Amino acid sequence: DSLKPSREERRAVLTYIKYLGVSAVTEYDVLSLISKTDDTFPARLARMRRLLGLSSAEEAAQTAALAETAVRENRCRSTGDLKVNGTDLGALGLRGREIGDTLAALLDSVMRGEVENERTTLLETVKKRLP
Repeated sequence: DSLKPSREERRAVLTYIKYLGVSAVTEYDVLSLISKTDDTFPARLARMRRLLGLSSAEEAAQTAALAETAVRENRCRSTGDLKVNGTDLGALGLRGREIGDTLAALLDSVMRGEVENERTTLLETVKKRLP
């Protein structure tokens, strides 16, 4: 049936619906959206919000500019961008889910600007949080 949406189309629509209420106007908002979707999603979402009258042209432009800057400057926006990995955390004694949760927390801290994405700094941060 030609009217039946593909799995990819369904996923795209559901992603827009999920984030339609999100107003990404700070660098953290944009990085967080990118980390959950892809590099182009914040700008596309901003355009969609603008078309639906959910945001202003200025807000849409600001979101698009923040997303473009994040990509151009290769800002840390996924756990794979962190200067530490699961092996590093395993060497500190973390296991399984603890590793994933810790990487996610580190990513959040880096995206918020609370911690620099430097190996030594990240490892020290993890050590401080260990019991």
